[in-house]
Amino acid sequence: MITPILGLRFTPNVKPTQKTQSVTLKPQLSADTVCFGSTRAKDDLMSLSDGAIFKKVKEAIENGELIGEGGEGQVYKIGDSGYCVKKSSFVELKDLKSLKSKFTKKVTEQDKVNHIVAKYANSVTIMPIIEGSPVLSLRMSESEIYKVSEQICTLPKSAFSALLHQLSDAYDKDMVMDCLSANVIVDSKNKKLTAIDFYRNDPDAPEAARHLAYIYASMVHEYTTEAQHKIIAEKVMNAGLEEFKPGVKPCCHFDYFGFGDLIRVFADLELFDNKKYIKLLSTLTNRIRDLKYQEIRGVDVTNELNGEIKKVQAIMRQLAKS
Repeated sequence: MITPILGLRFTPNVKPTQKTQSVTLKPQLSADTVCFGSTRAKDDLMSLSDGAIFKKVKEAIENGELIGEGGEGQVYKIGDSGYCVKKSSFVELKDLKSLKSKFTKKVTEQDKVNHIVAKYANSVTIMPIIEGSPVLSLRMSESEIYKVSEQICTLPKSAFSALLHQLSDAYDKDMVMDCLSANVIVDSKNKKLTAIDFYRNDPDAPEAARHLAYIYASMVHEYTTEAQHKIIAEKVMNAGLEEFKPGVKPCCHFDYFGFGDLIRVFADLELFDNKKYIKLLSTLTNRIRDLKYQEIRGVDVTNELNGEIKKVQAIMRQLAKS
């Protein structure tokens, strides 16, 4: 079963031995940016002279450790600095010297969304290495992938809420998450989720925000078990519900959350044995939206709002335990 979303497709990959397997956004590519592994060295790279930085960047590209590769470029670890450098596929090694004079630490708000701290034009960019592991990458074994999925299932609600706020903040800056599993870093030690790759939203044909659906799509894949699917579904839904509790100001417009898209994905994957819950979730989330609008206008709907949120939470809790 395939559900068109945002011009792309959520494609469940169902194996005969397991009803629920994966949600991916097509086309599925390797990550354009992969940042994971270590923390920064004591002597920060950005405190060095421009010439010293260029020397280390050049050495990394010529002889360094390749830690990621995608359609747009390659990513190399810069020694033990705690940083990595992404080189555009259109830049040859012989071109590096010509870029030296274009170095700047004055990055745009859109650059900051992609964790860029310095760059040589837009062809070579420097980013901090983010501690953790991607949800999925071509370099990981099946056992490693399963382990990361288990780590995701144990992360607190705050990790998913922070990721939701990251996507919302990026969208406000006209950036959209490239929601591949390789583009989210799972830091089980610090209990964090970090998206690492965003693209510019086309101003002539802007892509609508579907934050919760995008988060779920990036968290699950062909190796995700049915039990993991359900646990992650509960965590993603609860991150959205947290924004609609009484007294909480939602991080974005209701339509940007993508509750409807998320629920349709649940339906396509047949997460619920009883299909009545899909319709009920749609009815309840729409009711929560309407009540939140009333609260914003000054109407006291605290009891009603808490009641509807608890109903959705109960449905998702039952799903996660099934």
